[in-house]
Amino acid sequence: MVRLVLTNLRYLTFEKIFLAAAAAAVLLGVRGGMVGAEYGWSTEYPIFAVLLTAAVTLLNCGRENTDGTLRNRLTLGYRRPAIFGSFLISSLICSTVIYLLFSVPFFLIAKDTVARNMSGGRYLLFWAVILCIVVLVTVGSVVLTMCIPMLPVAAVALLAAAIGFVASAEYINRALSESKYIYYSVSSPNKKDFENTDKFPVEYDEEFGWYYQTACNLNENYVDGAKREVYTTLLLANPYGQLANINSMMRWYFDVDVLKQYEELKTAKPELFEDDSEDEQDEFGKSEVKAAYNEVMRLVYYPVYTLAFSALLTVGGILVFRKRNIN
Repeated sequence: MVRLVLTNLRYLTFEKIFLAAAAAAVLLGVRGGMVGAEYGWSTEYPIFAVLLTAAVTLLNCGRENTDGTLRNRLTLGYRRPAIFGSFLISSLICSTVIYLLFSVPFFLIAKDTVARNMSGGRYLLFWAVILCIVVLVTVGSVVLTMCIPMLPVAAVALLAAAIGFVASAEYINRALSESKYIYYSVSSPNKKDFENTDKFPVEYDEEFGWYYQTACNLNENYVDGAKREVYTTLLLANPYGQLANINSMMRWYFDVDVLKQYEELKTAKPELFEDDSEDEQDEFGKSEVKAAYNEVMRLVYYPVYTLAFSALLTVGGILVFRKRNIN
């Protein structure tokens, strides 16, 4: 398989498609870094880089279905898993090179602004998570082009998969972003009109001469328990969902050190973290702080989900490719 990988790399690295993508990656990285250095994290540039690697992989591997390369290699005695693996490895190498050409200038130029509230290790972790997403997208592109004989059909399938990932991630994100409590205010000139005064105290506004009460109810649309864990797992296995979460986390870090904020609140108000019962009032934005903290702490698991998904796609692709009729 090593000979096949080297042959693929010699061909791919001198292809106009790859050279154009490499130049575009550098321009995206420099431009994205400049925007990030001035305005903070910008999610569209990493997404463009991921799409760029998908397009290059799709076009390069799709070429093998039209010029007879697959049939010729089978005739020479190479086994199908070796052929599939050689295209996968060479595509991953090319995608990694393109990502490095984008990410190195992007992350270095924007470092002082984007990472001002995080450690160097966590900033590097964000870089590694996006690299794993590039790996997943590359694997998916290789699987589609090697298993579907017609390049236009493979391209449509890849586009449909991308739309499905985006739609499902947006749906799950909306569900998970529902607040646990819905707050409302009630005012009245008569103090006897208020309920649950033991839980929600009534205060008097001397300027207007009215009483008012701020209370909250549990949000019926809030996703909790096992369903929330399932939704979170599905979102972590979704490449677009991971990119969306990274975008949110980068914006949190641009404003405040999330880990420090959590520790400070836990030290100042430890009682807020002792009871997570359903009827607990969400004081001082505790649930928002805890959600941000938990999301940041889950970041280390992102590559695990992505690489596991990539492995499953690879096994499925090999099984389908072995049964494919190549004329």
